[in-house]
Amino acid sequence: MIDHNEIREAARSDGLVDAFLLLHLRHGGTPVYGPAGHAVLPASVAGDAAPLLTLDLYGEALVAVRGDGTGGPASPEWVLGLAWLRLGLSEGLLDRCLAYLGARTAGESPLLVQQLVKGQLADAVTEHLLIQGSLHGEPAGEALDDLHLQITLADRMLLRLLGGSGFRADGPGQSAHVSELLADAHTGTAEVRT
Repeated sequence: MIDHNEIREAARSDGLVDAFLLLHLRHGGTPVYGPAGHAVLPASVAGDAAPLLTLDLYGEALVAVRGDGTGGPASPEWVLGLAWLRLGLSEGLLDRCLAYLGARTAGESPLLVQQLVKGQLADAVTEHLLIQGSLHGEPAGEALDDLHLQITLADRMLLRLLGGSGFRADGPGQSAHVSELLADAHTGTAEVRT
């Protein structure tokens, strides 16, 4: 049984790679592949699988691989755990936004107290609360795919608040991008529906 709060808190405080390793450990430590036979895995979990792509995320390696038949498809419980992980990452991104906006000023006041900024932050917090409430209902199938898309949209909303720093390769945008890639590879939710 995967402890979703443990995964979420690890993602929020320790980051993507540590939380992703924990999710794999709690799921038995074997690679998990998405519906198209692809996976994004910590390098230590991927083993000898030939990487299609290697991602360096703050000194930790993640690899995109094609399934070789040794791992199993993602169980609904694992995909739900991934959604909790992504929610934790998104909440960590919100924390970074609050710190960044509190330190930046426009005129003589922090950006954090600007009306438009407060409105966008309120929208992001509302999205997080809606996602969290839905995840407690343990959705599956298309409902869970929709929550992954909702997390992606919340991340994109938050990244805009960070200005250009949110899109740097060594900035928080990298984790948000990899989070989106995880959803794409493991759930098949590649496109944001309008």
